[in-house]
Amino acid sequence: MDKNEIDFEKIKENLEENKIIIPDRRISRILVLKALYQYYFLPELVDEIGSFKWVKKSYNDFIFQYSKMLYYGVIRNKEAIDNIIKKFSKRIFDQIDLIDKIILEFSIYQMMEDKKLKHKIIIDEAIEISKAYSNKNAYKFINGILDAYSKELQNKI
Repeated sequence: MDKNEIDFEKIKENLEENKIIIPDRRISRILVLKALYQYYFLPELVDEIGSFKWVKKSYNDFIFQYSKMLYYGVIRNKEAIDNIIKKFSKRIFDQIDLIDKIILEFSIYQMMEDKKLKHKIIIDEAIEISKAYSNKNAYKFINGILDAYSKELQNKI
């Protein structure tokens, strides 16, 4: 991630100043789902995938900035995020459907990093994306893990 290094603090400042509306964040989450899916199969292309130049549709800069922040945030914190999933999942980690795992990863990362975004919104978005991209009952599994992690975070406050 050397030549495409991103100034995450600058992105966060821009996002706070120019509040992204929820539909834009959903688009970002869907782009991150697609990017991380590619990354799982082609990790050597981490920066090419993270450039989001493969996206054919034109979106505003904030959608791409938010997508990059989530994408690289998940990759940089993957071990910690996956340990959280393992902690709250009753399933064997390697048997969790890849789409479900990715939705959990970027949602957990958001809970870890974006203190201003309410956990309920993150969970609701994860459920909606799960209903659109995963099997019909996956949202229950995702909701259970995210809700348990959210409660743990709230108890630490």
